[in-house]
Amino acid sequence: MSKRFIFIIAIIGVAALSIFGYISLTKEERMYQNVLESHVRLVITKDNQTSFASSVIFDEDDTFYYGLTNHHVVSGSSAIDAVDYKNKIYTASIIDSSEYYDLAIIKFEKSSLNPLHVLKLADAYNINDEIKAVGYPRSIFTISTGHIDTIELIAESVTLQVIHHTAEIDHGSSGGALLNLKNEIVGINFGADPEADMSYAIPGLKVKQYIDSIDYKG
Repeated sequence: MSKRFIFIIAIIGVAALSIFGYISLTKEERMYQNVLESHVRLVITKDNQTSFASSVIFDEDDTFYYGLTNHHVVSGSSAIDAVDYKNKIYTASIIDSSEYYDLAIIKFEKSSLNPLHVLKLADAYNINDEIKAVGYPRSIFTISTGHIDTIELIAESVTLQVIHHTAEIDHGSSGGALLNLKNEIVGINFGADPEADMSYAIPGLKVKQYIDSIDYKG
């Protein structure tokens, strides 16, 4: 079962150069840049202790970006900071959080000087699809590759059938996106079983159900 980690360090340099017009990005570089710009690292304060997680931007309006993450990540938090790939810090607030879905929606104010990127949800996903797990495990922006293995229950607090996939994730990956090759969101990562070489994500179908069940812009 092969896995590959891609640390997007060079992309940051490429982005900086492109801003000043020294180079132009290829289509592949732009796809990776969009993924980089769509994710934020979450710095969460609970009971005077700090933990880290991930969030993917799935919507926006004139004032705010809206990010998906996990319920278990933000539950009980007293403060949440969202940190983008340029290390700009935003104060985030929880709009809604669902223990049943293990999903939450946060929002943070846009900066006109530092636009970020919105990723759309995939319409469908299937067993054996190639995927990418994105997030900030151990506070390092990371993309790992693999495939969807199955969709079934696990012996966890989550009572949904979840996506089992072979892309490696680690502490801090929770709340990051599981993407298809078009950079569409097929799930939200929430856990892993290293002994089984398996990672888990809330399926995109359940993510859509959750989003449609609340008026998060209201």
